[in-house]
Amino acid sequence: MPLVVLQREWEVLARGRLRLELRAWSAHEAVLARFETPDRLIGFLWDKRAPSEEKDQVLLALLRLARRESSASRIVLQAMLPGLKTLAAAMLRRHPEHGNPALGRAELWQVLFVEMLERIKTYPLERRPGSVAANLILDVKHAVLAEAQRARAAAGELPLDEPLEPDEQTLRSRPGVDVEEPLRRAVQAKAITAADAELLLLVGVDGVTLREAAGRVGLSYNLARIRIQRARKRLLMFLRPWTQDLYVQVEPKPASDAPSSGAYAPEAITDTQEQAG
Repeated sequence: MPLVVLQREWEVLARGRLRLELRAWSAHEAVLARFETPDRLIGFLWDKRAPSEEKDQVLLALLRLARRESSASRIVLQAMLPGLKTLAAAMLRRHPEHGNPALGRAELWQVLFVEMLERIKTYPLERRPGSVAANLILDVKHAVLAEAQRARAAAGELPLDEPLEPDEQTLRSRPGVDVEEPLRRAVQAKAITAADAELLLLVGVDGVTLREAAGRVGLSYNLARIRIQRARKRLLMFLRPWTQDLYVQVEPKPASDAPSSGAYAPEAITDTQEQAG
């Protein structure tokens, strides 16, 4: 389970690198000097009795650091876990459609983590200095619901024989590409969405980088990584009887596609580790 893996990772980081970095950050962000360890900082942010104004000041200091320090993003992500748990539970209760073809439960958690890290990196510090934790959770909620809505719309309202965008080629317009017909069957059966199929073709057939393909289909780079992983897995499961004849390869991520140094990449959240958790 992603949460178990994330907690194990935190225990290692909090005893080592994060403890040293927190001490160094205190020289620039005085509000952090009161916390001897990352665990005490998190305990303060989780304490319901602590003054909300002081919590905001601590979070704002961490968010400023997160612009250039990925470790600060990791601390904010840890601080937001209770809110993310509540959000995930509410969304799964009220939106049972978070299964195929929109967002599965494990995928929902992946998207929650990715979206939270995006919001941490881009939070408008000057414009929204109050209720920081609540604002982060609300922003993530809106982003995840929008992603689920796009996935459902792509599955039910975008037939594969129509272009995804007015100036895009249709999936039928790529002559000689053997993967089109299996992809078309998968979309018609709602195993994957039309947007997922377009992403697979852009990267695996047209040779477009994942970052460029993400821009074309209106996704962030991190969400595109999740979507293309999910699409490959669902496609191969759907086409299991034909997989010996099907070859859909996603090109390795080039160096230029690597996330910026200011973004924490939740490498612990992988299919293998989810199964292990």
